[in-house]
Amino acid sequence: MLAIFNLLPALPLDGGRIFRALLAGQVGMSQATYIAAKTGQVMAVLIACLGIIGVMIGFNGLDVVIISMFVFYSATREKA
Repeated sequence: MLAIFNLLPALPLDGGRIFRALLAGQVGMSQATYIAAKTGQVMAVLIACLGIIGVMIGFNGLDVVIISMFVFYSATREKA
């Protein structure tokens, strides 16, 4: 489960770094970083929403929401 999560195309994760490397050949490194970071932010918001729904129905704890906050913060730092 952790390996699959780590391959999501959100920039602070390994999947985001792979995504950025694939984009860099087409649009340049700085633009690829911006696109990958923005994708990471969107993914973090989606994960947070799913995590909140999961907490409300009793499927998971707050750990998913906290992880999504970390992903969002890291993607924001990479974008800056």
